[in-house]
Amino acid sequence: MYCEEPLASTPLTALSTPRLYNLLQPITVPSQSSRSRFTNWGRTFTCKPLAIFEPETEDQCALVLELARREGRRVRFAGIGHSPSDLACTREYMLRTTKLNKVLEVGFVNSASFASSDLAQFKPQVNTEKNYVVVQGGIILNALHECLAAHNLAMSNLGSISDQTLGGIISTATHGTGLTFGVISTMVLELKLMLADGTQITCSESFRPDLFKASLCGLGATGLILAIKLQAEPAFRLRDEQDTVSFDTFIETFDALGPKPAGSWLWNTFFGYHVVQFLLFLGRYWLRINTWTGMFAEWLMRGKTVNIDHSHKVFNVDCRYPQYTTEWAIPVENARRCLQELRAWVDNEYTDPRGIRPHFPIEIRFTDSDDIWLSPSYGQCMCWIGLIQFKPYGFNVPYRRFFGAFERIAAQLGGKPHWAKTHTLRPAELATLYPKFPDFVKVLEDVDPSGLFRTLPFIANFTAGAIAGISEILTFYPLDVVKTRMQLEQGRSSTGLIGSFKSIIKEEGVGRLYRGLAPPLMLEAPKRAVKFAGATESFVVVPFELVKIKLQDKNSAYAGPMDVVRRIVRSEGFLGLYSGMEATFWRHVWWNGGYFGSIFQVKSMLPRAEVVKSRIQGAEKIPGLTPKYNWTYPALVTILREEGPVALYKGFVPKVLRLAPGGGVLLLVVEFTLSIFRKGKLDFCLLLRNLTLQELALGPPYI
Repeated sequence: MYCEEPLASTPLTALSTPRLYNLLQPITVPSQSSRSRFTNWGRTFTCKPLAIFEPETEDQCALVLELARREGRRVRFAGIGHSPSDLACTREYMLRTTKLNKVLEVGFVNSASFASSDLAQFKPQVNTEKNYVVVQGGIILNALHECLAAHNLAMSNLGSISDQTLGGIISTATHGTGLTFGVISTMVLELKLMLADGTQITCSESFRPDLFKASLCGLGATGLILAIKLQAEPAFRLRDEQDTVSFDTFIETFDALGPKPAGSWLWNTFFGYHVVQFLLFLGRYWLRINTWTGMFAEWLMRGKTVNIDHSHKVFNVDCRYPQYTTEWAIPVENARRCLQELRAWVDNEYTDPRGIRPHFPIEIRFTDSDDIWLSPSYGQCMCWIGLIQFKPYGFNVPYRRFFGAFERIAAQLGGKPHWAKTHTLRPAELATLYPKFPDFVKVLEDVDPSGLFRTLPFIANFTAGAIAGISEILTFYPLDVVKTRMQLEQGRSSTGLIGSFKSIIKEEGVGRLYRGLAPPLMLEAPKRAVKFAGATESFVVVPFELVKIKLQDKNSAYAGPMDVVRRIVRSEGFLGLYSGMEATFWRHVWWNGGYFGSIFQVKSMLPRAEVVKSRIQGAEKIPGLTPKYNWTYPALVTILREEGPVALYKGFVPKVLRLAPGGGVLLLVVEFTLSIFRKGKLDFCLLLRNLTLQELALGPPYI
């Protein structure tokens, strides 16, 4: 628990950085904890923040922001992580709001009602006379429902689930259904925010309306939502009627449905959950099964059903399994056409034996128009259409082509994407969809000019990584040359590390230590641009490694990188560039598996494939003769037989000498480069030309 003296009388700037760390230690998730990695509910995005904080008070929130400003870090806010997108993902600081979950005492309507920063003094009470409630932003909807029900109140409308934080659904303009109901953000009367400079401000329709309208769908970019004044209404019950009709009937009419007794555990749980999930799993391998699974699920739900219960229990549905999902808001007048075009696309897929076999269901809901700047319902009534591709037992399934086709159909009909779900729209497209987009950017410039709440865009992270990688290569490349020479030397090595350096400099000149530098420099950018691993990385790396080793060889007669490529392709064909592919594959498998392990793992695993790879790639091919070193394990046996086990560790010393300081150079250069980006003036015009709004708010996806 937070054990220091209250900080109300102590300016944050007066606190030393060591004391800041001490104050934050109780709310910092240990780096070795499984909770130090963030993964969303659908298991579609994950990230490893530099630090995760779980504050319980506003003072602790202020401490997190103060540390971030001093350290030049960015902060992203996260709740439960139910959004099927990367909205909360970051490599820097994450502030989780789930412990900021109190219901606050409210005595009257104006904004001063929750201006105090000491939330511990409040008792969990609700104003039943005015039918509103004031809560902290991290409260879970299920807990809010229980509190409201105890005071005979309820929320007017809800989405499919109640597992999210209230602050999260407001930040993304999450919706329920009903043409007379707006998105849930329209129920908000006031917001209390902590801005990037630590200032706390209460905004509403009458005070700072610009900040209020921006924050009601702010994607976490305008400030931390500390408290929310939410309009409620007297508790009510709902009658939920369900029926099964054909697609054509659904398109034409919305007839009332009749009653049927509720189902049993056997039908709802065993067949409806477990059997359906198993069938979906089989559908990963046999596409036709997905069609039968959909028919089976429809059969389980066939007939009319009726259910009467408390409103929040009827509004919510069981999302069942982790899933990929996308959802778009379509102008009501275009909704039927959208569904018909989607149906036509699916029918066409069914004519292809390898075509997509979509999962179920398709969710269809409605919202009234509103005036929230980035709400998809801004200025018009919308029909929300959501697609799902389940991940049975957490396994991946194809979804991109299906979602892409739907996105194209929806976009052509004036659709807008749900902010809590993934999409591919670019800034030029977003600007035409949201008339208040420029106003939103102006608010960001005003309340967070340094971009504290926005992760650096992909181009900044990519540039920093590329500069760091190139710096490391330029600094330590001579060690790589010596390592290769030692690995290519057959028989007992006559010189060690120092002797190899002296020999190269004396006999060939200092410049020889940088021969073959071009290929690794050319490779560095692709390596940083995409996160390859294992066999995939091997496919990209091998040609560059081959050229580098050919040039590093003492007996090399090549004029340069292109000369190596031309001569290999001329004599061996294009596949000759992949000599040593197998050994490189095993090197990357062992390396990626043991990178964060002990030095013993590096010593016992890595050199075996490293030496073999160098021998295979360094060998000259003579027409009509099989190379001495050709495939991984035959080459391994040959080296063991002729030179002994010690030969497999040739070049180990320069390899290890490069690892630790090389990693240090990478880290220092990355941090230095990113600090320049962080401290620089944020060019919003440039960002809006090149980044999606989600990237503007939080950066690239972390998959």
